[in-house]
Amino acid sequence: MTKNRLIIIVGVFLTLLSMSSNAQLSNTLYFNKYNPRQHKANPAIQPEDKFYIGMPMLSTIAVSGGNSRFSLQDIVQNVEVDGKKKTVLFFDKDANIMSDFLDKLKFKERVFASYQIDLIDFGFRLRHRNYFTFGISNRMETMAIIPHQIPKLVFKGMSNNAKYKLRANRLSLSSTLFSQAAANYSQKITDQLTLGATVKYLYGHANVYTDFYDLDIRGSKDEWHVTGDASIHASVPGLRFIQDEDAKIEDVEFDDDQKATYYAKPQGHGAAIDLGATYQINDQLTLQGGVADLGFIRWKKNLSQIDKTGDMIYGGIIYDINDDSTEYYKKYEDQLDEIYAVNDNPSAYTSALSAKIHVGAEYSLFQDRLGLGVLSKTYIFRRTAWEEFLLSANYHPNRWVSLTATYGIFDGEWNNLSAGMNFNLGAFNLNFAVDNIPIHYAKADNAIIPYDTRHLRALIGVAFTFRDKKQKIGDEDGDGI
Repeated sequence: MTKNRLIIIVGVFLTLLSMSSNAQLSNTLYFNKYNPRQHKANPAIQPEDKFYIGMPMLSTIAVSGGNSRFSLQDIVQNVEVDGKKKTVLFFDKDANIMSDFLDKLKFKERVFASYQIDLIDFGFRLRHRNYFTFGISNRMETMAIIPHQIPKLVFKGMSNNAKYKLRANRLSLSSTLFSQAAANYSQKITDQLTLGATVKYLYGHANVYTDFYDLDIRGSKDEWHVTGDASIHASVPGLRFIQDEDAKIEDVEFDDDQKATYYAKPQGHGAAIDLGATYQINDQLTLQGGVADLGFIRWKKNLSQIDKTGDMIYGGIIYDINDDSTEYYKKYEDQLDEIYAVNDNPSAYTSALSAKIHVGAEYSLFQDRLGLGVLSKTYIFRRTAWEEFLLSANYHPNRWVSLTATYGIFDGEWNNLSAGMNFNLGAFNLNFAVDNIPIHYAKADNAIIPYDTRHLRALIGVAFTFRDKKQKIGDEDGDGI
């Protein structure tokens, strides 16, 4: 294996690591007309069909992952060192590019991932103006928030006169595996206004959750102070913290023989709600908006908890050239042992879902064959919020084919191209979409790598749709066929 190939493999691994840690459905779903799943984006949007039923296990499969700042081209770079071209990782000391890498860090950075698989999904129209849907899904959401000071300190260290302060409540991690049963109801209040709501019962399988609610880290070149309170909670079958006689952490074990059926049992229960509205101002312009995943899970079983029980002061290591002792670190090891302890009576705790707020509008042209849309979506996780904004072109010449293309801004960069397609082939419905399609690729040892991608969402779904016998196919086109 060549050195360059090894570096690229390490870079890909680091990128994938950042992309392996929000369930977010594709945002192109929002304007993908004649798709029976539009109500998942906004509970007020009613499917066109009288009745639909998703293919079990294939009704919707959605995956999402990424980070807020870096792509492979930031992690692996081609540089010139001593007159020679080299492929290096960003922290290569000879390349002198780490400062540029760290300068890209903002106030808070995110690493996230999610998936959603719909196990059961169906819906039907009631008395023309009402629509009801029901679904059961399995979901995973993982989100880590990392203050920019931490990676800068790890890779760059501190200058002699620098002082470092971190409110560690900005540092957080939550990973949740759960299932949900969702019932959606929407009603046309008037010819212009439609309201909808989705109520969700959440069935928690496993969770890891940090609570650094009052933790301060202050440092200078002379000493570091770690003060305040913090806890790490877990509700995971088979996870066990081993403690010594003083309740200090000795080891962490996980039961490899744990049966998968144990995860099917509830470790916690919760609820969530989605709310939405659409308002048709005239034949061309429609406004839409709502909120999603306002909810929580209360964890009560298979609990583990680690608490910070004391403060720590780190004053550095003083070496005596005439002393061959190996006990230099002993006092700090003892301090670390003292400030964290296993809680013998872990308490139940609550974790929240990542909430979303969306506002959009679509203007139709050419007898509704072409729609131009705009969508603003705000994501909220604990004390952090971020924005996604996209422009959309939606071509639907008839109910059999709907094509959507979007171009958007995410984390301050206008470089996110997305596409979605929906096909109604008789009673058979097929839908797929990809957000933030990789555009630029690099070749490395016969491998094609998307080197500027920071995040990606993909969705595919299969369903069967059934129209009202009284409704003529093609009426929506105005051709009377």
